[in-house]
Amino acid sequence: MTPEKPEKSESRRPSDVVNAAFHASYDEARRQAELEAPVLVVSVDALVLCRGHDRQVFTLSHGEFHAIKAAAHAPVAAFVALCHAGERPLGANVRDVLTGLGRAARATAEGLGGRTDPVAQDARDVLLRSLSFVDATIQRGRGDRSALEALARECGPVLMRLTDHGTRAHLASLDAAAVEALGAVSAEERRALQVVVTGDHQARVRSLAMQYFQKRFGEAPGDEMRVTFGEGVASVDEAVALVGTRRLDRAVAAAFFGDAKRLQRDVLGDAAAALLARTDLATIGD
Repeated sequence: MTPEKPEKSESRRPSDVVNAAFHASYDEARRQAELEAPVLVVSVDALVLCRGHDRQVFTLSHGEFHAIKAAAHAPVAAFVALCHAGERPLGANVRDVLTGLGRAARATAEGLGGRTDPVAQDARDVLLRSLSFVDATIQRGRGDRSALEALARECGPVLMRLTDHGTRAHLASLDAAAVEALGAVSAEERRALQVVVTGDHQARVRSLAMQYFQKRFGEAPGDEMRVTFGEGVASVDEAVALVGTRRLDRAVAAAFFGDAKRLQRDVLGDAAAALLARTDLATIGD
């Protein structure tokens, strides 16, 4: 006979019950905090105004910005395609990349038409330089390190100007959408409005949208009281949940510690810093 397995105990430790009660209560309180005031979620292409369960989308106009970005990418695309080629014959894959890049650069330059403004002049400059370099490289059939370095050196200053042009275009688009979104909320709602700028870690500190809304709210970099960076946030609902968490954490921190920002730092961080300062640890690698 096979011995019967003992039945799994359904009992839980008292500490488990306490922790479960905390999480259940916290989740419900966070959901309520999400609804306290409007949240403005900032993505690359749009602003989404969230009021309760309602969503209102304000699309950013990016036509000029994308054209500038495409022009700036053309010489960089040629450089990265060939930076490891040295003087060797072109492989089929590299040749295909350069051929496609040349077609796209030509079409983008033609799309500028007869424009003579500084943006168009700089965009046309790098596009035609890139096209000339690509055509010469394909005809040569092999890499040329000196020609590649010359392309980068000549295009560098123009790319800096294109960066300024692109930033100006993006900022104008963001400001227009923000003015429209802010006009859709009352003065009372505006005083409690929270902003979440979504993006990846690299963009966190110098994000254009973060700097824009910090200036609009008069908030210093790093404060993140009303303007928050949603690193890794992939949806509007996740951004709203982040705001709910921050609102609730500030209320808890103010009540328990007299410091609304206390839980924005790692809960154990302050104690860990103090304890480690008094602890003698061997340096790894010694």
